[in-house]
Amino acid sequence: MDGILPALVMTRGGVVNRMSRSFLFWQKWIVLMSCGGILTGLFLPLLSTIEAVSAGYNRAVAETFFGLKSMPEELTVYSQWMWGMLGAVIVAWSICILFLALYPFRRLEKWSFYCIGSSLVAGFAVDAGLSVYFGFYEEVAVATLWFVLGAMPMAATYRDFFHASRPNPPSF
Repeated sequence: MDGILPALVMTRGGVVNRMSRSFLFWQKWIVLMSCGGILTGLFLPLLSTIEAVSAGYNRAVAETFFGLKSMPEELTVYSQWMWGMLGAVIVAWSICILFLALYPFRRLEKWSFYCIGSSLVAGFAVDAGLSVYFGFYEEVAVATLWFVLGAMPMAATYRDFFHASRPNPPSF
C-alpha cells in the first residue's frame, strides 16, 4: 500500500512532485464532502420523518407538484420511499467520489479530475434543469449549493492537474 495519503506523488517517468498545501486542503475538502454525502444519504430516510427537518421541503414538493399547502396523507409512505431512494443514490455517488478523491485524485491522475468534474456538472444539469422545468426552485437552491461546494475544489486544483510542466500520466 502506498501509505495513508502521502505528501509526494510519483508521476510518469518517475518524477516526484511535492503537493502544495492548497491542493491537500481541497483534496481533503472533497473527502469530507463525500463523507458528508454518505451520512446525508444514510440519514435522509429518517430525516424525512422529522417534521422540523423536512416540513419546508415537503411543503415545497406539495405546492409545486400537487398545488396543495402540505403533502397529502396518501402520499406520505411514497414520499418516505422517495427520500430513501434519493438517499441511496447520494450514498452510492458519494462513495465513488470518496474513493476517487482518496486515491487517483490525490495522485493527480487527470482522469479522476475529469470523472469528478463531469459527474458534478452532469448531476447539477439534470437536477437543476428538471427542477427549473417543473418550477421546483427550492431544489434548484439545494442543487446549486452542492454544485458550488463541489466546484470550488475543482477550480482550485485545476492548475495542479493541468500545469504545462507536469508530464501527462498514461491514459487508458
